[in-house]
Amino acid sequence: MLSSFQQTCTKLGFLEGDHHWHDTTTEASQVKMPSQLRKLSLVICAFGEVEWFNVCYPKEQDPVKQLYNDLKFKAVTAEQLKGRAILIVTNDLSIELNNAVLNLTPGREEVCDSIDCILSEDPQDQLSYPEKFLNSLTPTGMPPHKLRLKKVADIMLLRNLMPSKGLCNGTRLIVTKLQRNVIEAEMIGSSSKETFLIPRIPLIP
Repeated sequence: MLSSFQQTCTKLGFLEGDHHWHDTTTEASQVKMPSQLRKLSLVICAFGEVEWFNVCYPKEQDPVKQLYNDLKFKAVTAEQLKGRAILIVTNDLSIELNNAVLNLTPGREEVCDSIDCILSEDPQDQLSYPEKFLNSLTPTGMPPHKLRLKKVADIMLLRNLMPSKGLCNGTRLIVTKLQRNVIEAEMIGSSSKETFLIPRIPLIP
């Protein structure tokens, strides 16, 4: 008679060792749906080693603290940010979490304001869609009107700038220097350590 669910799985050949048990529960916490996680938790509590429960339900519920608590933002590198990301379903929540991460970053903040306008030259359209109203919108694939930035901030490209160099829509970079109309940044996940210049560009949703 085996004393735990973990020992039973190991005996049956389902687990290669303690590291496999840990990797399995960690992966489940990242990819499973809530209903599946609840079932997994019941199995672990009933038959397993309960010390693994905090893998699926960590004490720290703040996603920003979960992901970045071990970093020193003053000297963070692109390599340290590799593999760290929070998936968000709405633009508003994305902006809120981005600002929360930015607040953890020391240094001077720069705010880049967008210049919003409509393409129509019809005077009636100009009256219907004033600049103040356009500034309040954040369509999918567009940055907020007031984009807050700091050195070592984690940013993402929203357009294909230089695909041959890997600068494509969705590419993540870390800011190395902020200029008036240009952002100097290093690509996250690249071994070249090459610095790229990201200019202000027109965006149409």
